[in-house]
Amino acid sequence: GGVGGLNLALRLAEMPWPVAQGRPAPQIVMLDPKDRFVFTPLLVDYAVSGDVELDEFAPEYSTLLGFARKERRYIPGAVSADVEHLRARAVQIDWRRRAATVAADGHEARIDFDVLVISPGVLCRQGPAFATEAGAEDVLPFSTLEDAEALRSCLGARAPTS
Repeated sequence: GGVGGLNLALRLAEMPWPVAQGRPAPQIVMLDPKDRFVFTPLLVDYAVSGDVELDEFAPEYSTLLGFARKERRYIPGAVSADVEHLRARAVQIDWRRRAATVAADGHEARIDFDVLVISPGVLCRQGPAFATEAGAEDVLPFSTLEDAEALRSCLGARAPTS
């Protein structure tokens, strides 16, 4: 997930995979437990001013990947790959068997792989570094769509339109 994982998946999908010996294009699976890609620099505009609509800075992966698929150019003699977004987390990797166990909504599944790229994104601390124990309950984290929604609620900002 994250911007690195999304960009890598899209670049891999755009590569001209040669049609040799009937081999299909690779299967590209991107794991992210969220259904939206959040462009975090616009979180504050969404949360505070309401000048940015939800789909402008946090499009659903299905919409984003569908748009990317339509924009891909055709290359004669090559096939392009599709990116599949799977709302799940990798919970175990068996390198010898080349298999990852993924979990979502209390269920687990196995995904076999030839090549695995791990792009975990960023983990933000809960609250700023200067928050003291006495004031920690008054600090709102601010790095996810849920955090922005909580701030909008606290400020009485208008509800999202999407």
